Amino acid sequence: MSELRKILGTSSLSLMLVIWGLFTVCSGRVPDVDYDDDFAADDSEFQGNESDDIMTQLAMLDDDESTKLEDFQRNEILEALGIEPSGSEISRKEEEDFLSEELFLDLEVEIAELEKMNSQKRALADSLKDEVQEADFRLTALNRVVGDTPGARSTFTGATRSAPSVNRGAINSQYTDGYQSALDDVYARRFNEAISKFRDLLVQMDTRDNLADNCQYWIGEAYYASGNYDLAAAEFEKVFAFDDANKADDAQFMIGLSAIKIGDSGLAQAELRSLMTFYQESEYVARAEREFSGLNM
Repeated sequence: MSELRKILGTSSLSLMLVIWGLFTVCSGRVPDVDYDDDFAADDSEFQGNESDDIMTQLAMLDDDESTKLEDFQRNEILEALGIEPSGSEISRKEEEDFLSEELFLDLEVEIAELEKMNSQKRALADSLKDEVQEADFRLTALNRVVGDTPGARSTFTGATRSAPSVNRGAINSQYTDGYQSALDDVYARRFNEAISKFRDLLVQMDTRDNLADNCQYWIGEAYYASGNYDLAAAEFEKVFAFDDANKADDAQFMIGLSAIKIGDSGLAQAELRSLMTFYQESEYVARAEREFSGLNM
């Protein structure tokens, strides 16, 4: 029995030592690890790096596109100037020196001058078109006068421009029939009727109508032809109130002639000088010079 007790005591002691050892190991502290936080941090860092990479790539693309656009514009300018573009560093430096700010300023000035010239040519074309239209009206009126009164001739001082008849449908006015009727009255020497018709047309017309200043001019012509030179001069003056009046030089010349008829040589000289100064391209300049010379005699 004593031997059995010794064996049991030794076994119990060994078991207690094993249990104590396991307890000690199990009760040891293990460091806390927050896997979620670490993962989130790693993920945030990854996303941040990825975003930075994307922005960098976009910036590089923008720079690349901008460079391509600048190269394209540079090449276009050089080609327009008759210069073959080159990609070498030396040639590019020379091109950059050539495409200076002064050159661009010169180009802008040249563009402005060309636009001005183009505008002047358009204005001249419009003026010539109006003159051809007016010639058509006057030719029609003259033909009617000649047809009604064989051997009749016009006594008007205004120049009758010889021109072929044009298509009336091309004239940009809804008052062409009324205008022709009033002009017929002028050439038939029915001055009062003509003046009344022209005044009625002016009331109905927009002042920008291409026949508006013509109506005002012919009122002055009707007064002049009827011998009322003071009223004629006053009516001719009104022509200048119309924008882009194609009858302005005609009116200026007739004001000078009206002054001659009135007997005011000083005024006549001033008006004729104005025509020669401000309307140097007018067909009336040669006649104005002759009249002016006659006043000096």
